[in-house]
Amino acid sequence: MNHNHYDVAIIGGGIGGVAAAVSAAESGAQTLLVESSWRFGGVPVNSLIASFSQPIPPGKTAPTFQDILMNRLAARGALSCDEFDDVALSLILDELLTQSGAELLLGTEMIEVEADAGNVSSVTLYNASGRRKVSADIFIDGTGDGNLCVAAGAEFELGNRKNGLCQPMTLPFFMSGVDFDRIPPMKEINHRYNIAKARGLLHNPREDVLFFRLPVPGTLLFNSTRLNGYDPTDAASLTRAMIEARRQVAEMSLFLKTLPGFEHAFLSRIGSKIGVRESRRIRCDYMFSEEDMNRAAHFEDSILRSTSHVDIHSPTGSGTRFEPLPPGVEGYEVPFRSLLPVGLSNVIIGSRCIGATHEAFSAIRMIGHVGEYGRAAGFAAAECIRQKRNPREIDLTPVRKKLGMI
Repeated sequence: MNHNHYDVAIIGGGIGGVAAAVSAAESGAQTLLVESSWRFGGVPVNSLIASFSQPIPPGKTAPTFQDILMNRLAARGALSCDEFDDVALSLILDELLTQSGAELLLGTEMIEVEADAGNVSSVTLYNASGRRKVSADIFIDGTGDGNLCVAAGAEFELGNRKNGLCQPMTLPFFMSGVDFDRIPPMKEINHRYNIAKARGLLHNPREDVLFFRLPVPGTLLFNSTRLNGYDPTDAASLTRAMIEARRQVAEMSLFLKTLPGFEHAFLSRIGSKIGVRESRRIRCDYMFSEEDMNRAAHFEDSILRSTSHVDIHSPTGSGTRFEPLPPGVEGYEVPFRSLLPVGLSNVIIGSRCIGATHEAFSAIRMIGHVGEYGRAAGFAAAECIRQKRNPREIDLTPVRKKLGMI
């Protein structure tokens, strides 16, 4: 067996990449999953976005990847409402991947892509072992930022139409040693927060304090930093954002200790990677839009149903735009075509960088959605191998059945 050639190679081991690897490998495809960090799970694990969304309405005939994760977390006592213990999630992802039979590489960067006439032939990887060239019949982009697609020549969109800015990044943190029984009401916390800002004690453009109770004794997850004006596709900009984020975290933790219930609290965790809400959106065969959401769009090649609405954090200051679905619209579908990059014949997107407008993306970027993009990509890749066809030619019926769409 040639260990440098695979049926399916997945670059990026976030939630989507993991879901893709598990789905492809369990469907019989010889699968490789490559991740640059040392933990699988992407943003929920490395950036501590330890809270699920609930994008899939009832009625599916099969569990979503989020359902699978939530059930396993609950069985470990590591789930509280939608919040979870990121350490437990990391262990669960390791178990799912190991059981699937996929080959795994952590601490490995993709440094080069070879493509000809839209067909990706190989990628060059770099890790502690040195350089290694890997070829595959089907590649899946699980990077979140669309790194594989862009390196292969795909076009993309970045930011909104007004000023080209993406939604602001964030860096969550944990406060432990909190006395839950003495925490003031949110209204009072935010009142004190705004007073501290007015006095120049806090320098944070976010308009409020947001926290969640974790299934860890005395520990709260805070999503209360806001990094405006940084470029999520520029390494120098990301570096400045991370440093500013940690400054905001330090400032916020000192403020929190002035509140009742936080007298003995301490800053126990900071995300190891900046939390990116939005970066590249790859131009795909179909660009999903807010109009599709508002018309309760149905597609013959749909891969998920969702009820999530527009949720755009201001990229220039404070404030968040929440735009509920119109009255009578109980949900919509996202098509497989939005996972197929224009001009690339053997690449499927299995992460957040799918083809969508800025507005629609704000609704369908959540963990639950990304898991389904990954599963769809993994199942479809395995069908490409079985049917000996490219992603645009396969009969999608087996994939949609596995996803519970039919």
